[in-house]
Amino acid sequence: TFHQMGMGATIGECIRKTQNNINTYYSGQTNRSIHESLLGDPTLRMHIVRPVNTLKSAITENQTVKLTWNTTGDTIVGYYIYKLDKLTDKYKRISDFPVTEAFFEDISPDQGYNYYMVRTLQLSKVVSGSYYNLSQGIFDTIRFEEQVNSSLNITSSPEVAQNETLVYPNPSNGNFTISFGSIVQKADIKVFDLNGRIIREETFQNTSMERIDISSLSKGIYIVSGKMDGKNISTKILLQ
Repeated sequence: TFHQMGMGATIGECIRKTQNNINTYYSGQTNRSIHESLLGDPTLRMHIVRPVNTLKSAITENQTVKLTWNTTGDTIVGYYIYKLDKLTDKYKRISDFPVTEAFFEDISPDQGYNYYMVRTLQLSKVVSGSYYNLSQGIFDTIRFEEQVNSSLNITSSPEVAQNETLVYPNPSNGNFTISFGSIVQKADIKVFDLNGRIIREETFQNTSMERIDISSLSKGIYIVSGKMDGKNISTKILLQ
């Protein structure tokens, strides 16, 4: 039976349903009495959606990865964006909703190689009904290395000059030190992720140096921001 292909199923799925048929389709005198085999590509489908072309990735000034591609001009719902999860070795969708523009910005790229895939999403309307149909995936790869550029001085040495604020070590294993250079009456420090969520918040008083532990967080880039005696500070720190 091949009528499932009318609603987006692959030919392999149709063969499997026929082979595993019990009292669903007529199969002769007894159940499972007809031999079926598929000598070919089991992923073939009846209705094909044209994929994007010329997918390109680039690192922006804001330390994000921007994907751009050329559209096909077809009437579509949008595009789904995927990135390879290195822990499971599977592509996972990173766009919550279909992207309607011909670009997408990944604000949390991984250190090292990032593997992306873009698929076109189309609403296919056929005689059997309508269904959401995805195109073949188009891939691109880019290597990302965080470039620290902030208003704070970053160093791996605990020696600091007077009135100079330092965050070290950077990169860090999760335990890092903030040295204010001199005693401050009050320092409000916040740690944000790249989506702007507050991960950690601390208030220190009458101190010149404090340690903050974020080792329980996932590896990646975080923003250390705050105010000490009315002076604003901000920097990025890499947790690895």
